[in-house]
Amino acid sequence: MLERFSNSDIWLTYILIGVFVAIVALKQINSYRFTNLFKLGWSNQYIKHVLSSPKSDFYFSGLLVVLSSFCVALFFITYYTNYLGNVNEINFELLLKVLILISSYLIFRFLTQKFIGFIFQIDKIITQYLCFKFSLLYYASILSYIPLILLVYSDLSELYINIFIVILTSFYVIRIILFYLKSRSLISNHLFYFILYICSFEILPIFLLIWYMK
Repeated sequence: MLERFSNSDIWLTYILIGVFVAIVALKQINSYRFTNLFKLGWSNQYIKHVLSSPKSDFYFSGLLVVLSSFCVALFFITYYTNYLGNVNEINFELLLKVLILISSYLIFRFLTQKFIGFIFQIDKIITQYLCFKFSLLYYASILSYIPLILLVYSDLSELYINIFIVILTSFYVIRIILFYLKSRSLISNHLFYFILYICSFEILPIFLLIWYMK
């Protein structure tokens, strides 16, 4: 909320401007890939492009990862500060800690899942799954930019932000289910290992998070 941020927190405005500039830069670096990313809600063209040329567009991919990490970190700390925590203002040190934590977690999960996929000999389906899942994360993080602006500079009701979070979560779950259905022939060849993988890296962390929050 606007009154929660003092003049000393002008850095937050600069970061939000930097995020906007980064979004524009993505469009300039690769307009075709950027457009397909925004169509991810109803089209898989972006996924097909990434899978067909995984080593192309290094600058686009790198900037997209950094941008998404900043958006997720900013959204988390502003939501927590406004509605869940007792912190009166956001500081740059907190942002860096959350950013490093989120980035480290995503990198660790990606590398671990790739390794498990290799061990279980399901690296092909895992590669497709990770590409799809991380693309959805990038898509959702960029979509969160406008709600993030509202979180910082307006007295927005928690209800509207929660509705946005529910919509994004529902979209993610539906798209993942559709991925499973579309890839069922490939998954069925390694069904046991894939179920073991899903239980270990998707379901178990959710139960651990729920247990921790209790």
